[in-house]
Amino acid sequence: DLRFAREDAVIAVRTHGNRHPAGLDVIPLARPDVRLSFPGGSWATRGKFIHALDGFEDGCSLSMVACSGEHPTTSAFSAMLLDFRRSAPCVADLPVTSLRQGHPVGSMLWPLRAGMSPKVYANVLHADGRRNCRGTIAMVDFRYPSPNVCVTFELPDQVDDFRCFGGSIYAACTQGFGSEQRLAVHRCSHAAGGGAGPAECISTVLESYSPKCRLPAEDLKVFSVCSRGFVVSYGEYIALGTVAAPSWRT
Repeated sequence: DLRFAREDAVIAVRTHGNRHPAGLDVIPLARPDVRLSFPGGSWATRGKFIHALDGFEDGCSLSMVACSGEHPTTSAFSAMLLDFRRSAPCVADLPVTSLRQGHPVGSMLWPLRAGMSPKVYANVLHADGRRNCRGTIAMVDFRYPSPNVCVTFELPDQVDDFRCFGGSIYAACTQGFGSEQRLAVHRCSHAAGGGAGPAECISTVLESYSPKCRLPAEDLKVFSVCSRGFVVSYGEYIALGTVAAPSWRT
């Protein structure tokens, strides 16, 4: 995973050959030879291994980078905020998937997306959710540094990818199993009181493929959305669509 920061630098997650996280690099484009490297599990990330990172919607800056980090002993995941201008970059570390919070062992935060600062969203990925064909996206607001202040958006289908746009979450989700699936696009918005509103299905795309050609675990989907509509890739195909404003805005 990597992001381009407005300070003309690239922030990149390094991985081993098996794709397990190895560390973080901050690479100035003008002087790539003077990069900053932070090994996984080091003091700079409070002992965590960084899996994903993102910049906020108003622009990616070295002063505010959202990350998901894994504890090496408990495998619990945290939402983290890093400021690479500081000697100790980690300024917030909020556990999200610990056993104490009711999440099963092996729960991950993937993918992670930063919304409007200082809110960050992450799909809570675990085997139980995939078996039950449901999805959960957790939202953390870094203004409230407590693991108990976490809003969750419940979706009727498992989440493959999602994006933050215009104050809402747009998620590409898989419906069904077997040789014929539907790829649904859901939208979630905050309720009037600041909590999670219901999921609204705004589009479905029929997807047919042979499991012999692509295993479910390898069934990668990539989703993006902007003011002109959305695009999602699945297998060898790309689907395009438009979106209307959420009903609460009309």
